Amino acid sequence: MRMLLSLVLLLGGLALAAAFTKQPGPMPWPR
Repeated sequence: MRMLLSLVLLLGGLALAAAFTKQPGPMPWPR
C-alpha cells in the first residue's frame, strides 16, 4: 500500500514538473 502511494506521488511529481517545464514560467527549471 505504501509503495503504491509513493509511486503515485512520484508520477504526480513528474507530471507536475513536465507541465511546469512546458509552460513559459518566470524562472526556468534546472534540468
